[in-house]
Amino acid sequence: MQSAEAPDGARVAASPRPTHQVRIGEAEVDLARRRAMLDGRPVRLTPREWRLLELLLQHRPRAMPHAELGERLTADGRPVNTGSVIVHVYNLRKKLGRDAIETIRGRGVRVRA
Repeated sequence: MQSAEAPDGARVAASPRPTHQVRIGEAEVDLARRRAMLDGRPVRLTPREWRLLELLLQHRPRAMPHAELGERLTADGRPVNTGSVIVHVYNLRKKLGRDAIETIRGRGVRVRA
């Protein structure tokens, strides 16, 4: 554990960051530290892929429609078109394993956790 300096100059121990580890298919994901592993190797996700993954995990086991994901994907509230959401889902599948995200026809997508 590392130490940090308090405003009065005293050294205090920094508290460890909490973890929120989830298994998604064959991948292991730590949302608090933003780390993902597949087959023991780190997986690099873009900020938008992390946001998409967080949304899917927050709403599991419900399948989220692409349009709803597009409305919630950005912090500034500007919607992302459905085609872009589909591409981000595709990229997450490539990075986390094909079985990590499931498409339910007519309903949307969800994580398999």
